[in-house]
Amino acid sequence: PPVTSTRSAAVATAVPSIRTMRAGVSRTRSSLARLAGTRAPSTSSSAPPSRRARLVRPASRSALAAMSEPGRDASANPADAPPPRRYVDIGANLTDGMFRGEYHGKKYHREDLARVLTRARDAGVETVLVTAGTLEEAEEAVRLAERNDPRAAGDMSVAASMTASAPALFTTVGVHPTRCDAFEDSGDPEGFFEKLVDFATKNKRGALGGRGRVVAVGECGLDYDRTQFCAKETQQKWFARHFELARRTNLPMFLIYPATLRAAARTRDARAAGKNL
Repeated sequence: PPVTSTRSAAVATAVPSIRTMRAGVSRTRSSLARLAGTRAPSTSSSAPPSRRARLVRPASRSALAAMSEPGRDASANPADAPPPRRYVDIGANLTDGMFRGEYHGKKYHREDLARVLTRARDAGVETVLVTAGTLEEAEEAVRLAERNDPRAAGDMSVAASMTASAPALFTTVGVHPTRCDAFEDSGDPEGFFEKLVDFATKNKRGALGGRGRVVAVGECGLDYDRTQFCAKETQQKWFARHFELARRTNLPMFLIYPATLRAAARTRDARAAGKNL
């Protein structure tokens, strides 16, 4: 009868589908077993026990590391392997109270900066530039660097950095755009500026018998998104003076924000034309 014929056709179609599903389950179990290093259960009882599944050892740490690095050949001779990656963190706000366990003026835990630096070094960070936004922060950053940099005094070599337990620490000197009111608030704006010049000069890298920590002027620039902290005109006035700070100390500038780059180009061009800003 037609019903019997249709039912037979459906059964004939279903049997290959069931076999395909079983094969897929078997492959999935085998793949999971290879990852876990265990035996995969066989879906066929007719196969000899020795052929049902082989014990596959999990991947070694070196193999996993090789897989995590694109372009690295896991089977290559270790001596031919590329050197480990090395990093420089060019903007770390390590003077923030959170590293002393302080949040919104309240103490929550003990200082953990040393542990943070150790973890950074273990991850391949060899040098950290501590960014300062005021003269006081620059002074604190220098003390922080001297206290937490484990290298011998004055030994700033690459070899010393590679064997140290924490990254090499350096800092900037300058005033963040949102804090440029500090010049006027000091009561002596020019005197405050000269203090920046003096501190940067005395503590720049190469000074103090090679122990100087200051390597840049900043972080400085223009922040027009937060003019509630400092007026636009005040930011512009003292940003221009940071060029003088960089010139007198012979240090590069640490600039922030897109508006800064455009203003820096205009300031550069104006100074080249002999104009005073």
